Amino acid sequence: MPTNTLIPTANGADTAWSLGAGASKWQACITPDDADTTYILSTTNLQRMSFVLGNLPAEAVAVRSHTLTRRARKAVGAAGDTVNSFLLLSGSYTHGSAVNPAGSYTDYESADLARPGGGLWSVADVNAAEAGVRYNGTGGDENRVTTLKWAVEWSAEEGGWASFVGGIVGPVVGAALLLHDIARLAAMIRQKTHGRTIILPAEWPAMLAGMRHPRRRYAL
Repeated sequence: MPTNTLIPTANGADTAWSLGAGASKWQACITPDDADTTYILSTTNLQRMSFVLGNLPAEAVAVRSHTLTRRARKAVGAAGDTVNSFLLLSGSYTHGSAVNPAGSYTDYESADLARPGGGLWSVADVNAAEAGVRYNGTGGDENRVTTLKWAVEWSAEEGGWASFVGGIVGPVVGAALLLHDIARLAAMIRQKTHGRTIILPAEWPAMLAGMRHPRRRYAL
């Protein structure tokens, strides 16, 4: 299944963290990772910072798995202070594990966090959710985050591969595609989306089948 990496596009409902360096808080936390060139920081217990993220493509119909990753470090801090990531939906939170950050920037992942409020994740939920970080400490200790991203694996509707691929790489004649063409398309998609959309080799046969559906005679 394809995976899209969603990154901040605006500040969210929680804005307690401070801007350490960069044009704005949300811009300080987008990819690529740039260490202390742009970052946000917190020195106060239970402060949260959340972000509005980009959306999944229109072809997505189901959420398969997801991983929320923050890149963080401890600038000044006691050993017991921690930071955790969270997802926010309709006023409810789901927090990942609280971890004491290292002194150098390190990726901390929270895989398949439960939907806030319960139930199963839908594409609409992902598009409406915010992602963020919370500082847990005694106060006065400084923790920094330079990147926050949410990688979401999704599945497409029948025939959805066609418009998805065409929307990124341009015209493709579906009926003439072979498996080696799919490999090239996957590489092009990764390049054009700057690594934010990844189609794994195990998914290429399904992608080929979806784009060569016998009832769909299209030339995108």
